[in-house]
Amino acid sequence: MRATRLLTRKGIVVAGLTLGIASSTIAQTRDGLTHIERIRNSPTAIPLNPDDPSLRGWSAKRDFSKDPKREAGPINIQRQGGGMAYVGIPTFFKQPVALTPEDLEAGKVDVAIMGAALDMSSGRRGAAFGPNAVRTAEGYVPWGGELAHIYSESVLVNPLTSLKIVDYGDAPVDFLSTEKTIVAVYDQVKEIAETGARPFIVGGDHSLMYPDVAALAAVHGKGKIGVIHFDAHIDAEPGGAGHYLTHGSPVRLLIEPDRRGARQGQELRPDRLAWLACRSRDARVDAQTRGALPLHGRDREEGLG
Repeated sequence: MRATRLLTRKGIVVAGLTLGIASSTIAQTRDGLTHIERIRNSPTAIPLNPDDPSLRGWSAKRDFSKDPKREAGPINIQRQGGGMAYVGIPTFFKQPVALTPEDLEAGKVDVAIMGAALDMSSGRRGAAFGPNAVRTAEGYVPWGGELAHIYSESVLVNPLTSLKIVDYGDAPVDFLSTEKTIVAVYDQVKEIAETGARPFIVGGDHSLMYPDVAALAAVHGKGKIGVIHFDAHIDAEPGGAGHYLTHGSPVRLLIEPDRRGARQGQELRPDRLAWLACRSRDARVDAQTRGALPLHGRDREEGLG
């Protein structure tokens, strides 16, 4: 293994490394530090390889300009007009596909469903398979035309016929970085909301709550978003292993100012947040934060509020 070069970008040192065949030593950078030593000495600056083409390529959009010309609007990719759940090309509920904001606007789309396959949980992983599991769910619910009957038992409304719904694809995911992924998720949620459509995000681990709500707040205004949080946990931890954002901390980042003094937080007002079915007491959530959180039902009975 040998070091190729050492660069400083915006105060973060990155060391580009390549593999050697005959070397048995750990690579050394120009300042004499090994890659391991650099990480140990600066744990808040993770070295990345600036020569790796996938450093930014993972989030690059396909060049739609090379596609055959078409009018903007949702694209129905199904051959049939309807069928059972096990028939047809998998999309969310077999709905048409939209690729661009222009498609959403031209189609006057009400709801754009997107996947966000982030999977950095501290427990059992596998949430990354969520979006495509929903697309290919083994449910015996017919789709299309008169066959579709996904009704609400309460209001007898079929959302697939009452609303214009599309599959807006998946947000790019860096499978090794929550921090890099949430930027891509934020951008896609915001892109949907700016057209007037409602984003519907299928995850993915719970850290997604932060970019989802922050993107909506950026479009509709900070403090104007309401959240009903069905969760066994408060998700207001101060972080984990030095990371500001984990699957256990999105609520804290949304309701509190940045710890370094910047006012980038508070996208969500505590009085516009409600938990249901919360069952856990987290000793790492301080009393001041806990007291500001409007827990309901069983949470109050157990003294979690």
